[in-house]
Amino acid sequence: TVCLANDTGLVNTDGSISERYFTYKPSIDKMIEEDVKVDFRWFDAGWYIAPDKTTVPRDWWGTVGTWVLDPEKWPEKTFLESTEYARKNGMKTLMWFEPERTTNPEALEKNFGYKKEWAIEIDGVRGIANNIGNEECFDWTVGQITKTLRENKVEMYREDNNYNSAILWKYLDEKEGEGRQGITESKLIDAHYRMWDIFIDCTLSYGGCGFVDSCASGGGRNDIESMRRGIPLLRSDADRTSTALRLSMSSSFHRWIPFCGAATREQEGELSAKGICDEYTWRASYMAVLNCNAQYTQDPDTDFDMIRFGLREWDDIKKYFSKDFYHLTPFHSMDDKKGFTSFMYYDNEENTGVLYAFRQEECECDTLNITIPSLVSDKKLIFTDRNTKEEITTANYSLSIRFPEKRCAKLFMIKEEK
Repeated sequence: TVCLANDTGLVNTDGSISERYFTYKPSIDKMIEEDVKVDFRWFDAGWYIAPDKTTVPRDWWGTVGTWVLDPEKWPEKTFLESTEYARKNGMKTLMWFEPERTTNPEALEKNFGYKKEWAIEIDGVRGIANNIGNEECFDWTVGQITKTLRENKVEMYREDNNYNSAILWKYLDEKEGEGRQGITESKLIDAHYRMWDIFIDCTLSYGGCGFVDSCASGGGRNDIESMRRGIPLLRSDADRTSTALRLSMSSSFHRWIPFCGAATREQEGELSAKGICDEYTWRASYMAVLNCNAQYTQDPDTDFDMIRFGLREWDDIKKYFSKDFYHLTPFHSMDDKKGFTSFMYYDNEENTGVLYAFRQEECECDTLNITIPSLVSDKKLIFTDRNTKEEITTANYSLSIRFPEKRCAKLFMIKEEK
């Protein structure tokens, strides 16, 4: 995926707040020119008109609820034109929504047919919940979103949730009478699953995806029923910072949900426009989903050779990310840069796989000794270093990897000895 919001030349506070009808084409054209095109264009928060019908220059959080394209940013059918241009060039579009939260219900009622009674709000509490557990509210919300998806032929629905509504659910339970603890939450969750099923049917109806992008502030909705319907394309917003954090998260998160995605840079802040993008960072980022954000037109120092390297190498090994995952080194915290991290994916039908090994920035030892799980194969395995082409054959499930320097990533292709 790629989010083009930092490549517009306009001020971007977060999400896709800066994207306009005239900004997407130069970025896509540059990606095609440099041969770094990806599968999905990620169209994030800030594209909608506010409840009072004003444009949204920066506050995407405080203006959600209409799910109608901002006509100043996207007049007439220009957003459909953008998805069609992406499709014409082999790219699909995923689009951000946050239906469990709303803002300014009075203006929504006046301008968009919303009913203020659907909003769950408490004086002095910043967030307002959209009560999709109410059938009328559910129908209105689903109608607004499916209309936007269908009219613009958006291939994937992306859902965020940037507020913990538990206090509002409890408030409504108490307001509606005694003995109702948990009723609001139950209705909302049931409605939420039904809503996702409708959105999936919607995108499938015109050739889009049969699943959603499950976000919720980055990795906040990973329950089993949601994972039956969606994938966390970005497993955490925090996973846009250090590589040590990324490796730490892979060591734990992948034990439960190995099919997910992360960023491909190392940067100081989650919203930084620039960051480190080298072999070490790329290899720490190889997962089922690759989020490749760069300033394709706005930064003259963009290293397209390195982007091409990462995309090509990932493309060579991506088939393994739906196979068995094995974590081979002890867990380390996100602040611990003194050790090794290693994990592997293995296809037991083809008897091939891929192994990653990382010597972190402050690791003084130059050799990692690991044990390959015996259930992988009962034959000798050949590990081929992707960089040097050196082959290591192991018969006793033990593998020794030497690193020439700190902050070094090794990638091995695995096959059985014939």
